[in-house]
Amino acid sequence: DIGEEDRGDDAWWVDIGEEVREECAKHGAVTHLAVDRHSQGFVYVKFATPAAAAGARSTLHARWFAGRLVTCEFTAEDEYDAAHGASDAR
Repeated sequence: DIGEEDRGDDAWWVDIGEEVREECAKHGAVTHLAVDRHSQGFVYVKFATPAAAAGARSTLHARWFAGRLVTCEFTAEDEYDAAHGASDAR
């Protein structure tokens, strides 16, 4: 989670999204990414393949970023699409 002191400006979420996309793309194609601007830094990522998602999770889960612990969880694709309007992302 990114606290108020780490946000700096109104576009903090753009920087977080770019950094997460860059890290995740090392594992495969990212087809959709959403940053919850009303959270403390929650980022939602959809990959082209389950293998890419698994690779990103194995690398990023329990890693520290900006002094905070990163946690990664899987969600069903239909739930992701419904929550983030990503059904046409591919």
